[in-house]
Amino acid sequence: MSQEVKTLIETLNRDWNEFKEKNDKKISDTAENINSALTKTQEKLEEIETALSRRAIADKAGEVVEMTKSAQGLKKLAQLSKTDSSFKDFITQDGKGKFDTELAVKTVLGQVGVGADGGYGVPTVIDQTVNMMIIESSPIESLADVVTIGQQDGYHGLIDNNDAGAGWITETGTRTQTDANTYTRIDIKAWELYANPRLTLQAIEDVPFGIEGELLNALGLKLSRARAAAFINGAGDSSNQPSGFLNTSVYSTNALASNAPAVNKINTVAGLGTGGTAQTILADDIFNLVYSLRDGYLQNGEFAAHRLIVEQIRKLKDNYGRYMWEPNYAAGEPAKLVGFPIHHFNDMTSTLTVSGGAFALTFAEWKCFYKIVNRIGLQLLRDPYTVEGQVVFKTRQRVGGGIFNGVAGPTLVVAQS
Repeated sequence: MSQEVKTLIETLNRDWNEFKEKNDKKISDTAENINSALTKTQEKLEEIETALSRRAIADKAGEVVEMTKSAQGLKKLAQLSKTDSSFKDFITQDGKGKFDTELAVKTVLGQVGVGADGGYGVPTVIDQTVNMMIIESSPIESLADVVTIGQQDGYHGLIDNNDAGAGWITETGTRTQTDANTYTRIDIKAWELYANPRLTLQAIEDVPFGIEGELLNALGLKLSRARAAAFINGAGDSSNQPSGFLNTSVYSTNALASNAPAVNKINTVAGLGTGGTAQTILADDIFNLVYSLRDGYLQNGEFAAHRLIVEQIRKLKDNYGRYMWEPNYAAGEPAKLVGFPIHHFNDMTSTLTVSGGAFALTFAEWKCFYKIVNRIGLQLLRDPYTVEGQVVFKTRQRVGGGIFNGVAGPTLVVAQS
């Protein structure tokens, strides 16, 4: 074999080997790319599946929220709570690590609180039902302006005193400086409210006994009563609680008959009764109170009084002998007094025989008048150790309240003599 032929064969072999190496590498790279793509596809599918699962749970949570908006829905919810496994698990187990998915959903809904010292997320069925009970038990919660704040320790706002100056002038007259607006700063601190209802171990073990309703009733009643009382008569900083809109130790009073309305005070209208009509609400008192409210607030005005005071008001008649009270026969709608809704605030005074005068009836545009500040939602810690034979459900909230604009809520003061 000639040298030329040998060289040609060697060249062909070398080229073939190079081609084979390159082709094998290409095939190997392609396989790796396919495997990588398959892995990414699988991960994506898992993400989609997880998202769909969370969405389904979120939809279920939404259904629960809707159920809490009516009496019929609450009955359905009570029945659901007896068959809801996650609810029963929370009651009967240690409460740890059982609600990861629900926590994700409730974080989106803004209804979860987790404390660094061991607070656990509250199942939606508890949180929503308790909140609904609070609103139904305490009318001020449904009337006042309720805001939720973030990291700060309270709410801070400004009220325009509406005292900017203006004047008339000729075409070429000298324009002097006019007064600028001034503002009043309003600070409402969030305080801590707690409740520690207990269930016996036997009640928990006997699930058909209805422990769900027992827990919800205990929480709802404790929290609603405490909140309502504080929003009306709370002593503020001195007692670590919200500032009540009728607490004269927190707010000074301002008589509307002699002074302009004050935004950060209890604005009062004096009753006309004296002598034989003292300690009595007169028909003219109602009209004086109504028309002490400025036009900007008047159309949304609503009365509030204790039910025993309402009983007396229902008997008032005009000069023609007609009752001023207007019953409302529509379900869920409040009765009316001289055309405006009236509500029972049973933490207001129940008697007109009060030394210094009874703060008997408030007429307000409540959204502008009083502000409720929620800092931390419902937190619940299950404690089976502190009390032998019982489980303590340690519950806490951070909430504040105070007069935001006293101009929007004058109160009738009935003289004692």
